[in-house]
Amino acid sequence: DMELDEEVIDRALYYKKKKGIKDRFSLNFSNKFFDQKLDLFIELVNHYKINPEEIIIELTEREDFEIITSFEEKFKKLKERGFLIFLDDFGIGYSNFHLLQRYSFDGIKIDGQFIKNLPFNWMDRKFVEFILEISRELKVDVVAEFVESEDIVNFFRQNYRYGNGIAFLGQGYFFGKPEVLFID
Repeated sequence: DMELDEEVIDRALYYKKKKGIKDRFSLNFSNKFFDQKLDLFIELVNHYKINPEEIIIELTEREDFEIITSFEEKFKKLKERGFLIFLDDFGIGYSNFHLLQRYSFDGIKIDGQFIKNLPFNWMDRKFVEFILEISRELKVDVVAEFVESEDIVNFFRQNYRYGNGIAFLGQGYFFGKPEVLFID
């Protein structure tokens, strides 16, 4: 529901501003919201006087970007303003690697289905190694979803080193359970 998207994004930006949070803040955008409400989003960011470089927009690869009117122009507009754009659920969507070739994403989030059995599943390991190799070449940050055990953290510590300003991050229960924050 687009009204719910608007409300959640407005409250999240309000909360960020009210609490003085300067850390980067991720927002998931549905393709429908990206297509029809992008100007509203930019107005909200301006209204709350939030630096666009503090916002990560996550576009889910599960959806087809081709349905978005003028996707390339909208993507470029956000990048020019300083927003960071990540490709979410990477590895399970429509055109996977072609999106990375075509657009200058700042990062990718590897879908959790490839992470949760990583230490024990050779195919998942090979796929993740391939994604990491590509991300290093493209110089994009990587977030591994579904990091829920020390085994997974240790696997990444032992096998993957980043540098040159590229970040490798983990997201999941190992670091803490998701929280619901009440926004006054």
